[in-house]
Amino acid sequence: MAERESTVGSASVDEAINRVLTAERGARVAVAECRRQALVVLEDAREQARRIEVRAEGRISAVSSLADCSIRQKIAGIEAEAAALTEQPDLSDDQLKHLDRVIDELIGELLGAPE
Repeated sequence: MAERESTVGSASVDEAINRVLTAERGARVAVAECRRQALVVLEDAREQARRIEVRAEGRISAVSSLADCSIRQKIAGIEAEAAALTEQPDLSDDQLKHLDRVIDELIGELLGAPE
């Protein structure tokens, strides 16, 4: 009878070990599948990051080009104004006399007229 109980007990132990081994194989398969899925998610994220980087670089380049164009236009306008300011105006004799008179009056006001 002890031999029979030993055989039955041994069968129960074997079944339990087989269940554990089956569960362990299932766990290994699940872990491997999780790793595979994680690698897919990681590669998708990297690809999305590359696309975002390309779009961002394109936008930065476009904004930079617009800014450069605007700056060049403003510089051209400033240079045109500076050139216009350095040109001597063509004044008539009457205008020159009037200008001399106004300058003399201004000098008199600034220095104080003799009393």
